[in-house]
Amino acid sequence: LPFSLYAGWLMVATFTTLSIELARIGWDGFGWSPVTWGILAVVVSSILGLIARFRLDDPVFGAVFVWAYLAIVVQQQERPLVSLFAGLAAGLFLLSLFVRDRRAPRSTHSECAEV
Repeated sequence: LPFSLYAGWLMVATFTTLSIELARIGWDGFGWSPVTWGILAVVVSSILGLIARFRLDDPVFGAVFVWAYLAIVVQQQERPLVSLFAGLAAGLFLLSLFVRDRRAPRSTHSECAEV
């Protein structure tokens, strides 16, 4: 549990730190609006987060993203499109918590009894 929480937080924090640093140095974002970059950040972080969540088959890792995207929904209310995409991402990650990777090995009680 602690490793899953920490790994998820590190991934979320990487995107947050990158956004903060780019804003600090005054990067103009190739002329794209902050809303466009916000949506792009949510989409890219969602794709990478879902890949990691399913490769690790770790619902706790995915739960960190639900929490992070809900925080973005609240924080970005003045940018409704960013808030909408973050809400959709939170919903997607919430749904992913109920899906398991069928290829991931699982132990059962019968396997333990055979040992």
